[in-house]
Amino acid sequence: MKHTAAAPIKILFYAINGTGLGHLSRLLAMARTARDLVQALGHRAEFQFLTTSEAPEITWDFPVYKLPSKTVVADSGSSPRTFAANAKLLISNLVAGFRPDVLVLDTIPEGSYREFLFLRDYAKRCAFVDRHKKRAWSESDTHLSHLSLYDLVLVPDHESAKARYPTSRAVTDRRRFIGPVHGFDARRAQTRTEVREQFDAAPDERLVYVSAGGGGDAKATQDLETILEVLSEDPKNRTIVGYGPLYRGRKMYRSRVIPYADANASAIFPGIDLAISAAGYNTYQELLAARVPTIFFAQEKGMDRQDERVLSGLESGWHGSINAVEPNLLRAEIDRITRPEELVAMRDALETRPQAEGALRGAVELLRLHSSIDRSPLDSRSIVSAALARQSWEGVPGETEFVDCFRNAALWDELTRSDLSRLLAADEDVAAWHAKTPPPPESARSLERGVQLAHFQRSIEMRDGEWRAFLKDFLADAPARGPDVVESLLRILDVCLTEVVRAHPGDAGAEFLRESRDRHRAIDLASSLQEWAAEREESPGHDNSRNGQHGVVGHANEE
Repeated sequence: MKHTAAAPIKILFYAINGTGLGHLSRLLAMARTARDLVQALGHRAEFQFLTTSEAPEITWDFPVYKLPSKTVVADSGSSPRTFAANAKLLISNLVAGFRPDVLVLDTIPEGSYREFLFLRDYAKRCAFVDRHKKRAWSESDTHLSHLSLYDLVLVPDHESAKARYPTSRAVTDRRRFIGPVHGFDARRAQTRTEVREQFDAAPDERLVYVSAGGGGDAKATQDLETILEVLSEDPKNRTIVGYGPLYRGRKMYRSRVIPYADANASAIFPGIDLAISAAGYNTYQELLAARVPTIFFAQEKGMDRQDERVLSGLESGWHGSINAVEPNLLRAEIDRITRPEELVAMRDALETRPQAEGALRGAVELLRLHSSIDRSPLDSRSIVSAALARQSWEGVPGETEFVDCFRNAALWDELTRSDLSRLLAADEDVAAWHAKTPPPPESARSLERGVQLAHFQRSIEMRDGEWRAFLKDFLADAPARGPDVVESLLRILDVCLTEVVRAHPGDAGAEFLRESRDRHRAIDLASSLQEWAAEREESPGHDNSRNGQHGVVGHANEE
């Protein structure tokens, strides 16, 4: 038997980070997406983070437990063995107290302090994110034996790269290739105009972003100084230097050089004309996702193969690169990739690049894993339907939140469609999801209706209970409103919002809608607003040419 929706979905994300932000950023992107899906399905998401990253502030919207990174421990002179013993005790107590439904680790399957064997019994299910590593690590007995202890293994890469991820036969059926994961969110990023205004860039200036990764690399200061010296030779360059949380070197304060330490740096990428950056997993994926013309260079890391990442992207024409941060190499590469024909070719290559939707697919796999737990309130069909709706929502303009849109779409379907019809639609969604094809037409239409309904609900500030009653009452009177109930209601809403905007501009429009809501019961609201709009249409000299011709989303932009 399923437990009630009051029981939360409990997931603990354990991000081990040393000299960068990749692990934490990857898990955070999946966690935020999974939370959207859980809330859209009407459940509570109780997600928490445990991390050794030196930038825990990027998880501002989740409870986060912070332990020092091994880099900081080593720099402080503390005994690594003593710290490891204490850390293992702290982590074990935390996991035992929280008792997550799902425990998620990234990159190191045995745990940073070899504590995973002590943790797995406190979680109902365990998942591992298997980022690409040096073969010596990924083929080691320790790595392969610990992989077999997980219920799910997520690979943040395309399945075409399967040969780069050795594993045992026992793990193959539990492994899912989800595609690259990154934290760049085009809907929430700043516009190009906003970014240029923020950094006071003149119209003829080129805005350049520079990064040496998380900052823990030994050559970070030297590389940054070399890059800035080259960029300063051109007075049209205005440079933003992204300093990672572990950067301990000199920060450069110069004319047209702006130090930048925001962990959510990807929000400014739409305004960047050129980037020069180390090829850490997260920064690499975010710059490509934002389609920024970039020159990448590889740093030597413990497990990561940045050089392989750069070579693969270079062969695909996605970016430029330099073998070493040397002035002459850098000058030549800047000159090459900023030529108009090179920029056009690079942007064309990025347009055809396989879509990176690892955060969404990873979130779905984690929630499907949760659905396998006895008494889980989640089911696989609903999870996939919500995921497809979120794909559609990402292409919808406006500020309406996905959770509100999906709930309205689901409510409308519940009130207007039979159980069998909804079940068949869910099966179509599952087939589309596995085939990686666009959402079925009805799924897209359903979300479009949800967007419109959510906008109207927000406009009249009606609580969920009132709103449900309003829609139910409206549908009960459906025969009097015409054969196409959906179009009938949406036309009423469209006309009403159009007329409110015209007759009551600004805050007065919202006040009018509040008064209309307060004067009438939910069952009467649509009729009374329709009568008011009709009177407006019939008034002498009134232009009604647009009535019913646009969706509510378009009028939201006019408001």
